[in-house]
Amino acid sequence: MASTATGSTFKLPSRADIVARLAASPPLEELLTADDLERKQMNSGPSLKPAAVLLLVVNHPGEPTVVFTQRTADLADHAGQISFPGGRCDEADCSPERTALREAEEEVGIPADRVEILGRLPEYFTSTGYSVTPVVGWAEPPLEFRPDPREVAEVFEVPLRFLLDAGNHRYESAFYRGRLRKYWAMPYGDRFIWGATAGMLVTFQRILENSARQDTNDRTIMHRMATHTATKQTKGEETRSQILTAAVQQASSAGFESLTIGTLAEKTGMSKSGLFAHFGSRLDLQIAALDECARQFTEAVFLPALKAPRGVKRLRALFENWITWPQRANLPGACPIDSATHEYDHQPGAMRDAVLDRQRLLDRELTKTVQLAIDTGEFSVDTDANQAAFEFFAIVLNFYRSKAVMGTDEAHQRARKAFDRLLAQNIAKS
Repeated sequence: MASTATGSTFKLPSRADIVARLAASPPLEELLTADDLERKQMNSGPSLKPAAVLLLVVNHPGEPTVVFTQRTADLADHAGQISFPGGRCDEADCSPERTALREAEEEVGIPADRVEILGRLPEYFTSTGYSVTPVVGWAEPPLEFRPDPREVAEVFEVPLRFLLDAGNHRYESAFYRGRLRKYWAMPYGDRFIWGATAGMLVTFQRILENSARQDTNDRTIMHRMATHTATKQTKGEETRSQILTAAVQQASSAGFESLTIGTLAEKTGMSKSGLFAHFGSRLDLQIAALDECARQFTEAVFLPALKAPRGVKRLRALFENWITWPQRANLPGACPIDSATHEYDHQPGAMRDAVLDRQRLLDRELTKTVQLAIDTGEFSVDTDANQAAFEFFAIVLNFYRSKAVMGTDEAHQRARKAFDRLLAQNIAKS
């Protein structure tokens, strides 16, 4: 399994803030990452069953919380998982709000008249065939929970502050039944909130945060790839981080196929069983190392560039960060992500799929950055954003290739000259 986390300095909203921001929610495309939108499209369809859940905020003085249920272990669906109170819409339900309130009362004993409805989140399409409407509610304490023992093993609350801190949001990946699966997760103590429930919370956080700061759309996708956790790493997380740092170094010099449990155990001085406890398989190790490369790249290349104004200055910052990254990161070889593209070009399988998935995300972000230069008026309206991004990427790739042929200094000089020419070709005529 591989995971990344995001960072935020989010301020806890009031009840009035939540109502106002839900009412003024931006288009879904501005809230979701490219991966989120692709998953939504993949899971959508006319045969989806309608359902609703209640995201209930309990207004404890100084520390509002959100109510969750732990499903019983013997349920046919989602056994043992953490979720919001909710379920499938009945024919008698007149609205998703009615479904959410009815299910909350049936599952955990919360009377409908104790809940004030604040609004809705966008529909969430699950891989299990449901179109779920998350209904946001507000309740004043005290609340007495009476869980239905047939469905609910436990009811518990998590501080809203924790859930709305994007530093606690992890974007994880794991192979399941031969496919790479991606999902949001937010571990809380010994609780593991993940999947659809975590995905809805991420959307909730983005809606609330969207009104509070500028440039949300520029930063959302790339922030989710970078680690800025607010809490100190556990010993297990520190060990995993050390393993992945060594894996990135080795992948840079010898490729991802050189990564095995045995070689990393020897490199880090750990036992094979110790590494196996962290990754489980060689493929999980390779995917985790690839994600670590993406995290390091994002933190060193994309995120610093976002500090520059939209347009040509941001493109130039991105280019400079990109061509100097391997040297600044003390990587023994070339960019591992670029190398992985060549390494797995003719090797069909899960690792190749994972590499292409990350390259497509990179292409989309680069194209978006070019489009911003068009939107600001610095690039001509006739500029083809996709073509300009293609040429940008071509310069970077040729730079990496040319370093070995002509040396780093000359390769830098020629790459910058080519980039200046690319800018000049697309600058708007005054």
